[in-house]
Amino acid sequence: MELDSITTSSRDEGGSARWMSPGLFEPERFGVDDSRRTKSSDCYALGMVVYEVLTGQVPFSRYNKYAAVAKVLRGERPERPQGPEGRWFTDDVWGILGRCWEPKPGDRPSIGDALQRLEEASLSWTPLPPPAEEGPRQSGSPSWSELSFE
Repeated sequence: MELDSITTSSRDEGGSARWMSPGLFEPERFGVDDSRRTKSSDCYALGMVVYEVLTGQVPFSRYNKYAAVAKVLRGERPERPQGPEGRWFTDDVWGILGRCWEPKPGDRPSIGDALQRLEEASLSWTPLPPPAEEGPRQSGSPSWSELSFE
């Protein structure tokens, strides 16, 4: 696979590399007829979008997009955040994301099923308490008590 094939624009059949399923990069290896986007590849991307929304960071944020693609092709997925950063990632939510990220398209749920399961998981979600203040805060970051949710 040539690295130039990872860069895309909205005019071609590509996508954003960090959110693309492995079959879009190497179709034959992952049992896909061609490298066109499908509902199954959209399900993979949905899992990455949910991860991004809940973490506030793009998938594989510590790596450039080429390294991120290499990780995906090796079967790696984003790490489950721990501590306060991982408060949204209950076992149910993480399990749903794991199913969305299955390497073979046929092993992924439908988007409707994934969304329904995420909604069900959200109904039983109990947030962790706010983190305790430890030392000086970073400049410009408010404490929990300073946040207004009105």
